[in-house]
Order: sequence, then structure tokens, then C-alpha cells
Amino acid sequence: CRSFSLRVSEMRTIPRFALGTVQPETDYRPVLWGLLQSLAEAGVQTQCFLSQSQFPAVDGATSITGRAYRHLDGSLMSPEVCREVLRHGSHGTDLSIVESSGPWNAAAADPLLGWLELPRVVVLDVENADPCHVPSRPEFVDGILLTGAANHRQFTEQRLRWEALWNAPVLGGLIGGAHIRAILEHLPAGARPSREIARALGRSMVLTGRAERLLHLAGPSAWCDSSQQLFRPSQAMEGVKIAIAYDEAFDKYFADTLDLLELNGAQLRDFSPIADAELPRDTDVVYLGCGHVDRFAGALAANPCMIAALRRHAREGGRIYAEGGGAAYLCNAMEF
Repeated sequence: CRSFSLRVSEMRTIPRFALGTVQPETDYRPVLWGLLQSLAEAGVQTQCFLSQSQFPAVDGATSITGRAYRHLDGSLMSPEVCREVLRHGSHGTDLSIVESSGPWNAAAADPLLGWLELPRVVVLDVENADPCHVPSRPEFVDGILLTGAANHRQFTEQRLRWEALWNAPVLGGLIGGAHIRAILEHLPAGARPSREIARALGRSMVLTGRAERLLHLAGPSAWCDSSQQLFRPSQAMEGVKIAIAYDEAFDKYFADTLDLLELNGAQLRDFSPIADAELPRDTDVVYLGCGHVDRFAGALAANPCMIAALRRHAREGGRIYAEGGGAAYLCNAMEF
């Protein structure tokens, strides 16, 4: 009886669903951002996850939700780690959305769908859909979001059509918004859509039911917490002071990595390689992450004081950890 009670107490129910497409050319991001804006205005706090360990080219989700992307990866993580990362990242939110890394008709074997028991919501572009060719229906479809309908009448027609063809409910869709999609196509890598664009997408988003309908769909059975306890606090790095480069050139970090450093006792402090002349005082480790070093190479090179501070830190036995753009910043020269 004791072990059974413990097992029940460790169960967690996390409202969640996977979002993806079956049309390789379809960009689901405007639909996602319109949905996030609508949910935010309804008081629903949402956390987005990417299904690969990579950063989004254009990050609208963080601008709308105020929460940085979390990352899952079925090819790099075990089922237990994925479940723990989802549980940890979903803390304090009402809904978690896992974005698919590819079309479901080509990535139907993504293990995350089964490991995390994710209901599937498919984004369908009705503007570019061939009326004589119906996209292949994934094995499981729990909901549909439409994009490309020019007006409410067309949205209603397409809603009835796809509910009949796929035997799945249309939860909502983005009506109009062609001019907004054109703006998004020209946003540079690393940019974030403005609040005006997010609000416009929210106004263009129509939900066929209240926000609770999505939450009801996203509430599958719970699972036991991972026995690995990845995010369990410890003092393994107590007293270690880590200076993290963070400014326009360095802004790509995995949120779970920073959480784990703090949970293990490390003290995190940020600095700007562009604007600061010195590292934070008593720094033990310098952490140079990813970002847009290529776009800010001139500004970085124009700060010789920081370059000298990094060299002095290394000469005195300090450690430097660099990845991606951070590693490029440490080189003598960069070629584009």
C-alpha cells in the first residue's frame, strides 16, 4: 500500500499537445503566434517547446508568452529525460505546446509523440491546398487549425470540409493576414515580431470554442516522474561564479542549461562583450553562448577592453566555455 500511495502522489498531469503540419511548404508560425496571443489575452499561460535542440530563426513565441523556448529531442534524450524536461519547463503554466520539427507525413516516427502522450493538432493551409488532392492524413489527428481562409465564410466552408474529410474537429484558424505573413517572410534571422504584429495575428485568430476546449484536448493521462531527478537541487557547483555573455550578439542559450547551473549552486551573472570593459568581479568561468556574432562582429572588435579582459582571465587560470558564435568570437579572425 505504501508503494502504491507513493506512485499516485508522484503522478503529474500536464496539459499539452503537439503542433505540426502535413504540408512541407506550410509555415505554421503565424497560426501559432495568433493562438498564443489569443490564449494570453484569455489569461492562459503557455510554454512552447521545440522538438529539436535548435534555436528558432524568428522567435515570436517568447515575445508573446514572456517565456523562453524549452527544448526536447527524441534523438538525443531518453524518454525519462524528455518527460522531466517537459514537467520542469511546464511548471507554473496552463498549457504546453511541442512544435514539430518536420511534416508529420515525413516524421510520423517522432518518438516524442508517444513518449509524452501528445495529442496532435495539425495546421492546414487551405489557400494553397490542391482541391483535387487531399493531403495525407496522419495516423492520429486530435484537432485541426486552419490558415489561408480569406474571410469568415470561407473559413466556415473549409471547416466543414476538413472535419468531414479527416473526422477531426477544427479548433480554430487564422483568417486573412496575408499581409502579415508577407512581413514575417522578410524578418531577418534572430528577429522577433513586434507587439503590433502579435496583436494583429491575435485579432485574426478565430477559435471555434472557448480556450477551455484546447485545454480539455491537451489533458491526456499523467505519468510517473523520471527517476533520474535531473532537476533536483544540489551543491555540486556551490560558490562557482559564472559570467554569461548576454547582449545583442549573444542571446541564444538553452533555458534548461541555465536552470541546471543554478540548481547545482552556481552563481550566474551576465555581462555584455559589446558594451562592458571588464568581466564581473571574481569570475571563475566565462560562458560564451550562441547568437549573432556575424552581425555584430564590428561592435565586438571595437571593444578591445573586453578582449583584453578575456585574455587576462585565461592567463590567470580562469576557464572559458564557448559554443557556436561564442567560439567564433574567440578566434583571431572570422570570414563570412
